[in-house]
Amino acid sequence: MNNRQQRIIDILHDYDEWVTGKELASMLSVSDRTIRSDIEHINKEYECTLIEANRRKGYHLDGILTSVKGITTKSVIPQTSQERVSWIIKELLFKQEINLIELQDRIYVSGYTIDNDLRNIRRILNEYPSLKVVRVKNHIRLEGNENEKRSVYKHLLESEIKGNFTNISALSHLWKDFNLIDVVEIFKNVCANNHYKFKNVSLPMLMMHAGIAIERIRNKNYLYETQSDCTGIDLEYRVSKDFFEELSQKFGIPYVEEEVVKFAFLLEGRGSHVDLKAESQQLVEEVLLDIKDCFDIDFRDDEELYNSLVIHMQSLLDRIKVDKPNTTAYLKEIKRQYPLVFEMAIHASDVISKTTGKPLVEDEISYLALHFGTAYERHINTQKYRVVMIIPHNQMLAKACMDKIETRFRERMEIIKVFPFFENNMIASLHPDLILTVVPLQHELSIKTVSISLFVNYEDESQIFQALNQLDREKYHDQFCHIVKKLIGQETFFIKKDIASKEDAINYLCDNLIQLGYATQEYKEDVFKREEMAGTAFVQGFAVPHAITVQPLRSTISVMVLKNPVKWGKYEVRLILLLSISEQDNQMLHTFFDWLSNVLIDYNQLMQFIEVDNYQQFMKLMTA
Repeated sequence: MNNRQQRIIDILHDYDEWVTGKELASMLSVSDRTIRSDIEHINKEYECTLIEANRRKGYHLDGILTSVKGITTKSVIPQTSQERVSWIIKELLFKQEINLIELQDRIYVSGYTIDNDLRNIRRILNEYPSLKVVRVKNHIRLEGNENEKRSVYKHLLESEIKGNFTNISALSHLWKDFNLIDVVEIFKNVCANNHYKFKNVSLPMLMMHAGIAIERIRNKNYLYETQSDCTGIDLEYRVSKDFFEELSQKFGIPYVEEEVVKFAFLLEGRGSHVDLKAESQQLVEEVLLDIKDCFDIDFRDDEELYNSLVIHMQSLLDRIKVDKPNTTAYLKEIKRQYPLVFEMAIHASDVISKTTGKPLVEDEISYLALHFGTAYERHINTQKYRVVMIIPHNQMLAKACMDKIETRFRERMEIIKVFPFFENNMIASLHPDLILTVVPLQHELSIKTVSISLFVNYEDESQIFQALNQLDREKYHDQFCHIVKKLIGQETFFIKKDIASKEDAINYLCDNLIQLGYATQEYKEDVFKREEMAGTAFVQGFAVPHAITVQPLRSTISVMVLKNPVKWGKYEVRLILLLSISEQDNQMLHTFFDWLSNVLIDYNQLMQFIEVDNYQQFMKLMTA
């Protein structure tokens, strides 16, 4: 076969779905007829229908036949600019240089497209002072410090796991040449042999670091400069030394002393403390009370959260004393995907800072957010939908049906009653959120109803899932529309404003609230204080400044759509939402931050907000 025909196999393998002839022709710059001819040739060459053809769907590669025939394919083709940038950086990290002409052939893009990607790569590397892409004619290479190369690699891996930062199994899929689960077992055994207790919340971050170290060492990329004095961390050094000796034996990689030292310092402060001081317990109690007051969420009866926070607080206080803050690989993901949880951690850090007299860095705040995130998941899972079932069959069949549904959906709903027949008043008196029926049913109640089979197959499960998700959306939407109409008024809405800086924007919005009698000067000062603790801007191009302790006189959301973007920390911001929620309305924060989480993953929706021309358009979008 020629190169184009091999590329067709590679593309279909990478997509693993139906691809039209027109799409293939566009990718390979040939006609549809050429594609048809090539696929006929491929099937003839392998003496089977390796590539299926469908007039409507296009073409699909038979994965089973590909395996049976022993056909090898190239690595996944990056499709978007972001995917290509990530892919090219990884290639630069593990190869001495890349031939740009060969690169065009490998990822099926033009030289112009690669030039654009290289510009994006250089923008990313601006955050790493020692790193630079050097181009000599048609070859490029990455030069710079090994520590910073690993930082870039860690950032790329974080993006791949997409916020699934507590899932060791998800992390293990990042490396194909070795099993990270084996690394975890080795680490646990070494810790046990040395009587070293580590905090479970630290394990994913430690294993990501270990995975990066193993892969870099395998490719002969070693650390050369690390802090060498391990005085005061003898136990951590011994654990790290035994760990890397085991890794060297298991994976056939060199033992590198610099790697041992670096990992030992990474372990520092992540061991569990048995001597839990009263100071830590008191501080945790103050933190949980503050979260209840500010967010109307009471975690004080969550024993698991309390115990884990006390352990974390002790090590945190120890780190503050020696001025060695923790670091985490998940800061950006936590802020982006879990803004409410991150805000809880901000409030906790404020309580801690007032007690210790020292502010917490953002990485420490993110570690607190990990604790609150798992507790919040437990909290919201206790708020289940009430379900009534209609099953006109004998008790044994009814119980089997009910048990199967409860086993599958117990985290989201509870069956409050099972009836053999339907009667309006009887059902209405129970105020259920959902009716599940195994017989056809029509009624006049405004209660969502789903018909399922008695034996509950996959299609039934899907229908129940969709119904529960719809209930979530309706509940959230009704709450959110009520809040938006109450909090966003024309007197706090500003369109196409020409503002020079984030400070000017905050001053403008806060001064407007003060003039309206909605807030005080102390409130404005507290908004600036919150901004200093951790930036409130998001990469999508908007910011949500707010106070941390000082209450406004009236709950509002001020909106400012900028004529031109302003620099807000690391990001360019076009939309500003000043969140001013008084204590009596703090339950509104849940709904607002749920909405915010959805906007953060929908860039197109955000762009619509930025392009509005007036208050009416903005409110229509908000309540759509």
